[in-house]
Amino acid sequence: MRRRCSWRSPPNWTTARPPALAVAKHRDWPLATDDPKARRIATDAGVALLSTPELTKAWADETKADVAAIKAVVTNIRTYARFVPRAGSPQADWWARHS
Repeated sequence: MRRRCSWRSPPNWTTARPPALAVAKHRDWPLATDDPKARRIATDAGVALLSTPELTKAWADETKADVAAIKAVVTNIRTYARFVPRAGSPQADWWARHS
């Protein structure tokens, strides 16, 4: 059964993320994004958030990945996605230890 979602994305948000945010809001799922603007809007909409470091650490903990595997994943994310968490952000120290 399909339910209608009454939530609308803010008019100033013109990127491709409104569908993901709408699904997260409608289904009460967390939204995974590192985009500061998207995080601010999701927070304002009451949507829980996850970040790349949080997801990576959860993967490492859940799979009991060894240090070499974690380092390879963190290096690939840094290289190919050009992502480095901001200092002081959650898991920033964990991320730095595995860089």
